[in-house]
Amino acid sequence: MIHWATKTQKQSGYAFKRIRADNRNEFVNQRLRNWACQEGIKWEFSAPYTPQQNGVTERGNRIIMEGARSMLLGANLPNNLWSYAVKTKCYVLNRTGTTSNVDFMTPYERFWQKKPTIGHLRVFGTLGYATSPKKKKKLDSRGQRVRMLGYDAEHQAYTVEFLETKRIGISRSVKFDELGLLKRSHWGKMNIH
Repeated sequence: MIHWATKTQKQSGYAFKRIRADNRNEFVNQRLRNWACQEGIKWEFSAPYTPQQNGVTERGNRIIMEGARSMLLGANLPNNLWSYAVKTKCYVLNRTGTTSNVDFMTPYERFWQKKPTIGHLRVFGTLGYATSPKKKKKLDSRGQRVRMLGYDAEHQAYTVEFLETKRIGISRSVKFDELGLLKRSHWGKMNIH
């Protein structure tokens, strides 16, 4: 929390005046209280068992979780990949216009003061091939079969599951077959043309 808040304040140029949280254990501790006091940030807690006091946040969490659930179901993926679906949903939401911002501005645009690029967005769970930068013999395969699980924040790359090894990593050069996912999903059985 402290790392995120410090980074966000430096990147945005704005200082936090107030942080509101529920009474969960990760927010109720002396280290966070000391940090907030030192930074001059007012720390507010909602009353126990009253999620309506955090209405906007609770609604946002519901939107994210419903989206993540739909993404997992649409890609026919197991629930143990929920954290990747949640991160991807947040990534896409931050690049999607909202009526709560002036001129349907995206959260990304509001924070960074520039329009987000969206040409790299891909369908969650899509299969594809990641090209390998390693030197290989002339006739060896240059690609590894992968599944798209999101976007890596630090490397301008995709987070992927390498299907042969079942390991999760990042790759920048990936060719995805998004139409193949649609055909394999229950949506493909609906005769949408």
